[in-house]
Amino acid sequence: MNAKRTLQKAAVACVAVAGAVVLFAPAYSTASIGADGVERAGSASVLQHVGPWTLLLVLIPAAIAAVPLVAAPWPGQSSTIVSASLMVAWGIVGAASIGVLYWPAILCSVASVFAPTRSPRGSGSPRRS
Repeated sequence: MNAKRTLQKAAVACVAVAGAVVLFAPAYSTASIGADGVERAGSASVLQHVGPWTLLLVLIPAAIAAVPLVAAPWPGQSSTIVSASLMVAWGIVGAASIGVLYWPAILCSVASVFAPTRSPRGSGSPRRS
């Protein structure tokens, strides 16, 4: 496996972790006082509070990050560049809220643009005496 493919897979893994955090981590706090005078406090995840349409917000960056892995090879590394560019745009647009959680995936995507496609010649081969 080469460095480029490893970074692309790492980007997808980072997007999956960020998506799980966005959907399931406690993000909202609730507090209320009942008619009986008892205070109640709780928390809710984005999925619980906003609803199932938030799955779309998690699937968009996942699909973008997966493009270089599942798309037919485009000339050169076009799919990698397009994916990295869209991931950067996603991080900028969402920077005030969930975009920060996607920065590890964005860094992996951008690094995969500059990573070599093949390992250097001679690596992994036995030495000749």
